[in-house]
Amino acid sequence: MHRLIAFAMGALLVFAGFVARAEPAASSGQQRAEAFLKILPASADEQRRFVEHNFTKQAIERRGLDGLVAFFAQVRSDLGSAPPRYVRALDDRVEFGIARPGGGNLKFSVLLGPPPDSLINGITVQPDEAATPPPAVAEADLPKAIADLMLQQGGNGFSGAVVVAHEGQPIFAHAYGEADRAARRVNTLDTPFNLASNNKMFTALLIAQLEEEGKLAWNDTVGKFVPDWPQAEVREKVTIEHLLTHTSGLGEFWGPAHDAKAASLDTVAEYADLIRSDAPAAEPGRNFRYSNNGYVLLGLIAEKITGKSYYDLVRERIYRPAGMVHSDHYLTTDTGSGVAIGYQRDGSPNTPHLALRGSPAGGGYASANDLLRFAGALEGGKLVSKGTLAYMTTGRAAMGPHIAYGYGFGVSDAAGKHYGHNGGAPGVHAAFEVFPASGYVVVVLSNSDAGASDIAQQLIGIVQAKR
Repeated sequence: MHRLIAFAMGALLVFAGFVARAEPAASSGQQRAEAFLKILPASADEQRRFVEHNFTKQAIERRGLDGLVAFFAQVRSDLGSAPPRYVRALDDRVEFGIARPGGGNLKFSVLLGPPPDSLINGITVQPDEAATPPPAVAEADLPKAIADLMLQQGGNGFSGAVVVAHEGQPIFAHAYGEADRAARRVNTLDTPFNLASNNKMFTALLIAQLEEEGKLAWNDTVGKFVPDWPQAEVREKVTIEHLLTHTSGLGEFWGPAHDAKAASLDTVAEYADLIRSDAPAAEPGRNFRYSNNGYVLLGLIAEKITGKSYYDLVRERIYRPAGMVHSDHYLTTDTGSGVAIGYQRDGSPNTPHLALRGSPAGGGYASANDLLRFAGALEGGKLVSKGTLAYMTTGRAAMGPHIAYGYGFGVSDAAGKHYGHNGGAPGVHAAFEVFPASGYVVVVLSNSDAGASDIAQQLIGIVQAKR
């Protein structure tokens, strides 16, 4: 998948890309970041020249020059053309407050490499919760408020499924659009949707189960389980906790090597082969740096410990105990799976861009009803103990004000704690949020780009602001 998205309540984009206008190179990290916003409407040639002069080598290698430039239209669509509400320069990033075209506010962060060059190494985009006062809604009026929102969004072309539940019972549940436009097959609440990065929750839970069984410890190093891993720094310094919290310093497997093998990628070992040359870009444990490679390694470690395939482990240890009957890492060749085909903004299917099978970092499928069952199993202690869940959903790696990453879950303390994950790619958006104190769950799954992230953000805001 070409658009990697990340965690709960937020990171709508996490990828290595960006920007500036006719001057090929800017003189500081802040100038580079500001130039990114200016280059979005420019020609592909201008964008390509800027990437060559202003991105880190690692960023370009992860995505490829043409892949970065091709993504600019998506970024422009997400951010719109309004000037930033604020600009905040930090040591390792520059943050912009952006008002979205469809409503709501985003915090857009340009991640920078080390000084003195301070080249662009990636971006994150997440809801700017502190700048988005949610509407105040009486609890009894929540179903109507949600229905009114979805009536509008359904007319805006949203395709997918939405469930909002309280204490396990849906107060709103509806599917929209078509899972297969050519066959006119409609989406339902049982249609499996691509989850993108939401699968990281399942991978983290497998690791937590092994920790509960005494088969690993959070501070164990990669080398304990994969002693022949070629990168010594990964073997000796990167721990299970670093992998879980995206603080390993590792990067992404996206790029030409992935794309060349995507049609046949079918095992965790094959994904691991893509990342054997990856070494930490920073001291492990120091900084949050979203990494799919880290979760591939976690899947590989689970296989080494159990002697079973990662995909069988998820079926046996997550899906079955949770009662998830429409969930799996379906193959793209599995025509009987009933999955929702993802549609890009030009209306074309995203299938040619998918790997044969997803990885421990993402690309599996689940239905909206299944994710509600998953939430119940989580909170009910069926997958890990309640103490372990509380430990996993404690924020450890700061992602921004009120938002941090725990062990496979994003955690927010804005207007009451909630945890979950989200993810996306062209034609894919998935969001899953649990509010443990109030008993609410929000699930938004979509097989198109139209409005899904806005819907998730607004539903979270409605639930947070209930009276």
